[in-house]
Amino acid sequence: MRVIVFVRALFRQFGVGLRLLLSLLFPSLCLGCGAEGEQLCECCFSEVISGGVEKGFYADLLKVSTFVAAARYRAVARLCVLSAKHDGQADPQKWTEVVGQYLAERLWESIDCRGALYVVPAPSGLARRWSGRYVAAELSHEVAKSLVEIARQLGESCRVEVVCALQLSALRGSQAGRSAAQRNLRSGQISAFDGVLPHSARVVLIDDVVASGGTLKGCVNALRGAGAAVVAVAVACASTQAATVG
Repeated sequence: MRVIVFVRALFRQFGVGLRLLLSLLFPSLCLGCGAEGEQLCECCFSEVISGGVEKGFYADLLKVSTFVAAARYRAVARLCVLSAKHDGQADPQKWTEVVGQYLAERLWESIDCRGALYVVPAPSGLARRWSGRYVAAELSHEVAKSLVEIARQLGESCRVEVVCALQLSALRGSQAGRSAAQRNLRSGQISAFDGVLPHSARVVLIDDVVASGGTLKGCVNALRGAGAAVVAVAVACASTQAATVG
């Protein structure tokens, strides 16, 4: 288990180093609109944390008390997610910082973040982790960092740890392009590593996008099966029309 954790950390550092090298070779471009000069321009900044998602829909679907989404999966927010996951020349660091801080603020308002809290990213395939495009993990680190900073500013005690506690079936493959029925069918192919989380650990589950909810349902079930208490689910974008307002 320690070897797996070490290798995952190595993959993450490799991805960070690769993005740093690319940033030296190419000028900064806005992740949303492609404008030169900034990783996230002022106009796109507001779009990626625009909210507009009905929390109750996914909270009921996932059987959790708290669900938070930074934006609907459309327009600029959608482009940012796609670029972060698939564009090797794009630098998503500013986007992950902005979205991570927003999610942390909403989580602090919604749940008791004091004491020990474990932030768990939804699992991703080996190829994406190797390329440094494990967006859920990057968001998880930003959420954890922001929660600790909020606690510090308020003089509260908060210990937050990011744990990659979930894994995909080796045969699973990408969710991109799959129907809702196919996504739900594959939700049972997610499992939790043994002994990574303490029993009754308070967990916040993080992902980049939720559509049908099949993947996140599989994650929640796996975590609960391992004895964890999932206190909240937070995502960068929610795409199901039934979950949006307006």
